[in-house]
Amino acid sequence: MIRGRATPEGTGRRAAGRAGYRRFGKSDLSVSVVGFGGYRTGRKNPAHREALAAALEAGVNVIDTSSNYMLGDSERLIGEVLAAADVPREEIVVVSKIGYVQGPNLDLAQQRDVAGQPFPEMVKYMDGCWHCISPEFLEDQLTRALDRLGLETIDVLLLHNPEYFFSDAVHRGIAADLEATCDAFYGRLRRAFAYLDSAVADGRISCYGVSSNSCVSPPSDPEATSVTRMIEASDGRLAVLQLPYNLFETGALLEANTPEGTALDAAGAHDLGVLVNRPLNAMSGGSSGHGRLVRLADPPRPGAPNSDQALRERVAALGEQEEALRAVVPDVEGPTVAELLLERWEEMTYPQAFQQVFRFEVVPEAQRGLSAIVGALGHPPDPTHMEQVQEYQDALNALVEPLQARASRQDVGVGEQIRAAIQPHLPRVLWNESLSRIALNFVASTPGVSSVLCGMRHPTYVEDAVGVMTLPAIPDVTAVAHALRGAAQN
Repeated sequence: MIRGRATPEGTGRRAAGRAGYRRFGKSDLSVSVVGFGGYRTGRKNPAHREALAAALEAGVNVIDTSSNYMLGDSERLIGEVLAAADVPREEIVVVSKIGYVQGPNLDLAQQRDVAGQPFPEMVKYMDGCWHCISPEFLEDQLTRALDRLGLETIDVLLLHNPEYFFSDAVHRGIAADLEATCDAFYGRLRRAFAYLDSAVADGRISCYGVSSNSCVSPPSDPEATSVTRMIEASDGRLAVLQLPYNLFETGALLEANTPEGTALDAAGAHDLGVLVNRPLNAMSGGSSGHGRLVRLADPPRPGAPNSDQALRERVAALGEQEEALRAVVPDVEGPTVAELLLERWEEMTYPQAFQQVFRFEVVPEAQRGLSAIVGALGHPPDPTHMEQVQEYQDALNALVEPLQARASRQDVGVGEQIRAAIQPHLPRVLWNESLSRIALNFVASTPGVSSVLCGMRHPTYVEDAVGVMTLPAIPDVTAVAHALRGAAQN
């Protein structure tokens, strides 16, 4: 177990002499304006471990994760990297979140249902995804999170998207009485916060808050949450707010949905630390789900981790692994998965083709080949050979996401249009920066934002993101937001 916690003195030492640090609300901690987002990170991909270590080395001191990211493996990765890092614990701010009930946690909840001991106030939103913030569930999950992270104390614990309560009420048609539904929701929050107060008192967490996607929504939205009412439900002890905000989704900046103004205004009025998620993945039509996804980054350059060249090299390496397995079991016939992927390479350049190839060719062939190999290894199989099989499966699984991203790449003209719309409002020194740095800097330049959480699953991404810490601020982010909104409408 790693003892200690982030402290104002420790984070202040780390910030001394470094650009890009800010005060983190009422906690008085100093945090880097760019934070490491742990979504889709886990221990099986060496690049994720290298990226987190590189981020710490580069000056990043905010690490954000959740109990449901990679079904807990993100927390385990972070704990292992922190244990090996030559960085004092008091300099690093670790954020985790609780609320989603998926994977093993869903199995646990279903078992308790069958046993007649269900977690109270469970929101059974959909098959495969429930949600809960009852004190009993929070106690169970906090214990598990601390164990996975290997920490004595989590610096910031957030309730993860508690608005699922509203989503479920709307889905089931029981939200007609919005006032009663809101009272029930904030009553649940009050009970959750009372539990979190006890966790602060016994030292397992330092402070708490809420991560909410709908706190930036118009107040007329039946699924909207109110920053002001969340603060009231905590009797003023809420310390941190996490919300979505980017060049296209600007509700945090422009939507006056609280008595104090916007969500950021309310956070500032109550001295909350503010973490921003999804700075590079935007819905051009807002967060209602009716827009299209826009990636606020330039296409991969040759040699970049997700460039065609790099992906083809990974597919070739996968082929070598499969050939090595077939050498052990020479009776397996047919094309390798790598051969199938390379044969269909030019076809897999749009989502439908990618799904078709993977679903009807790659997955069946991988299953057939692996079944034949494992079946021919004998019983019990040699541990070395089973390790080879597992490494091959891990390599194949790790390819799915970047190949899917390749098929979904947007036209280069989209980035050019974004640059053309906002460039008149940017300092000239930013004009030649990468689109991702400009997008991150837009968020970081917004008054009230403490740290921008960026997915940095490869050291190359770390290098791009941390460069924002030394960039000059954009003087008028509101003008940038309005310029892009106008361009989108035209």
